[in-house]
Amino acid sequence: MVLHVFFHAMISKECDMQKKMGLMECTALVTGNLVGSGVFMLPAILASYGSSSIISWAITACGATLLALVFSELSKQVTDEVGGPHAFILQAFGKEAGFWAAWGYWVLTWSSNTALLVTAASYLVQITGPLSPLSMLCVQLSIWATVSLVNLSGVENAAKFEACITVLKILPIIVIPMVALAYIDIEHFYSFTPLDTKVSLLEGMQASVFATMWAFIGVESATVPAKEVENPEKTIGQATILGTLLAAVVYIVGSIATIGVLGSSTLTASSAPYAQLASSIFGGTWASIIALCAIISCVGALNGWTLVVARIAQGAADQGLFPALFAKTNAQGTPVNSVLVASLCTLVSIVFTLQDDMLSQFNHIVDIAVTLILFIYFGCVLAYFKLTRGMNRYAYAIGIGAGSFVLFGLYASGIKQVMQAIALLLTGVVFRLRWQVADDEDRLVTHSS
Repeated sequence: MVLHVFFHAMISKECDMQKKMGLMECTALVTGNLVGSGVFMLPAILASYGSSSIISWAITACGATLLALVFSELSKQVTDEVGGPHAFILQAFGKEAGFWAAWGYWVLTWSSNTALLVTAASYLVQITGPLSPLSMLCVQLSIWATVSLVNLSGVENAAKFEACITVLKILPIIVIPMVALAYIDIEHFYSFTPLDTKVSLLEGMQASVFATMWAFIGVESATVPAKEVENPEKTIGQATILGTLLAAVVYIVGSIATIGVLGSSTLTASSAPYAQLASSIFGGTWASIIALCAIISCVGALNGWTLVVARIAQGAADQGLFPALFAKTNAQGTPVNSVLVASLCTLVSIVFTLQDDMLSQFNHIVDIAVTLILFIYFGCVLAYFKLTRGMNRYAYAIGIGAGSFVLFGLYASGIKQVMQAIALLLTGVVFRLRWQVADDEDRLVTHSS
């Protein structure tokens, strides 16, 4: 209650008109959610598969672009104020399917936010040196409180904050690789096959495509705050495609530059690929600068996903899928309760990750949660086929390509992780039954009166 009053006090200022997100803010939201902390470590992770990982990036970027086109079309077909993947699935397959999509998306989003906080704090250690558990907690709480307050102050401030953060984090991870292209050693690309001779080229390609797929989770971000977007039928589609393409450029150029300058063997042993890349070009120690960029990247992604998770709950409540308290807004149109509940869930998870063994378990849950979103994406692809009117060969090709991309991701994740993702989704059974009982009681009261 104290926290609730405190947050309300910080945002009590009224405004005459709620500001909405334009193309730039929506594009920043998509790019910011796609380009998170992973961009700084993926080159090292993929280096063991040789320079063929660059092709994997291109394949994944094509698949993600097909998904972006699917979401772009869905945003035109479903023009309700409520947006997000669950809105498309609800429109196509009914309320029950809509609930499970909303629940799964909501849970995986706030749980993944905790991973961003943990990652940001871990990058800070590269600048400050080792921190005590209490200091680490204080750092995470400071970031959590800042991002929560920004989102509680209204979508305009959250969108502007996201745009600024996106510029700050995109510049170094674009500028450094672009400069590095002039220092490429072409011989480094001759190591095309996986460094481990026991791994075939095909196996390496499959593993690297699966690894790069996680980098594009969030292509749907601009569809979620639909009611707070200017001209949503046009803006959301454009922002989804532009944001995805910009992220693809960032990842592919970075991969070419790091492999071309450092080589796969050196990259595999690197703990900070971009720092090592900058040092090899400009000299000096870049670890602290790159760590700062990584922190900014994590904060930006956290801000974007905080905006998204609140609007998912708000939209679900507007549609009668979640309790009505999630739909309540303040004078600025901010879904205060939705932001608070998601932030408090993340806060609980922060405490949960203080123990190393628990952190390991939580990271496993996050991996499962990301698998879960592939199910939601597949539901959206099916909704695309059902809702799109007058489909031609081009439209069918987009849907088939996007669906194949998602199904490959589910196949590559493995049956065990798929089953665990389904188990995570089924945690919503109790909540669904509780809300259904509440709805039935409300209908009885209304009927009696």
